[in-house]
Amino acid sequence: MFNYRLGLRKRRRWAFTLIELLVVLSIISLLMAIMIPALGKIRGSARRLYCAAQLEQIGLAVRTYAENQNHRIITACEIMYAHDVNEVLSAWFVRLLPYIDKKPNEKDILKNTDPMWICPEDKDAYPRGFLNCPHEPMATYALNGYYPQQNAVDVPKNLRLGPAGGYTLEQVTRPSDCFLMGETSYASQFYDADAPSVAGYNLPRDGHHRCTSGFYHSGTMNLLYADGHVGNIKGRRTNELVWPEGFEADYKSGRYMYWADLKLPSAKEEPAFWGPGY
Repeated sequence: MFNYRLGLRKRRRWAFTLIELLVVLSIISLLMAIMIPALGKIRGSARRLYCAAQLEQIGLAVRTYAENQNHRIITACEIMYAHDVNEVLSAWFVRLLPYIDKKPNEKDILKNTDPMWICPEDKDAYPRGFLNCPHEPMATYALNGYYPQQNAVDVPKNLRLGPAGGYTLEQVTRPSDCFLMGETSYASQFYDADAPSVAGYNLPRDGHHRCTSGFYHSGTMNLLYADGHVGNIKGRRTNELVWPEGFEADYKSGRYMYWADLKLPSAKEEPAFWGPGY
C-alpha cells in the first residue's frame, strides 16, 4: 500500500496542470507566429533562386541557338492571340525545346509546357486571352523585343526593338546592362511603347512593359541579361496605375497576378537597359 501511494504521488507530481498546459500552448503558438513568416521568406527566396537558375539555363539555350543562327538572337513574336498550332510553334519557348533536349509535341503543346518555362511563384502562367482557351500552363517569361509580324498594321517592317527584335549578339553594345528576358504576368513580350523614338507608331499595349511586368518575388523580378548573367531588379513605384485593356475588373479583383503600381525603368531613363532600337 505504501509503495502504491508513493507511486501515485510521483505520478501526480509529474502531471501537467491546466495552467501549465495553457502556458506551453501559448509558447508554442508564439514560436509558430514568429517562425511561419520567416519560413515563408525562406521559401520565397528559394523559389526566386530556383527561377534564376532556370533563366540561366534558358540563357545557355538562347546562346546555343544564336551560334546556330549566325549569332542572331531568337526573335520575340506576339503569341497572345495566336489562332493555330503553326503560330504557337513560332514561339521562343517552342523553338528552344531542342536546345534543352526536348521535342515539341504539336498535339498537346498548349497543355504540357516544359516546367523550365514556368516560375514557381507564377500563379497564372497562361497569358490572358490566348486562343480564347481556359488557362493552361505555358510560359512565365517573355523576351525583350518587338519584331513586326505579317499582320502588323501601320507599323513599318523595319521597326525592331530590343535584343530580341531581330538583332545579333554583336549588335547589343552593352550586353551586361541590356536585359534579354524578364518575367511576365500578362503577355508574351516586352517593349517600351512610350519611348520617344517609337511612340508615334502606336504599338499594341499588350507588349508594353507596364502591362507585362511580373514582379513575383516580393516586388522584384528576375532578369536574364544579354551577356548570359541573371540579375534581380526591384519594381519602381508609380501612382499612375495602368491596367490591361478590357481586363481591369479581373485584375483588380485579384483573380490574376498583376502589379499596376510597379514598373521597369523606361527606355528614355535607361536606353542601355532596353538595348538596340530605342
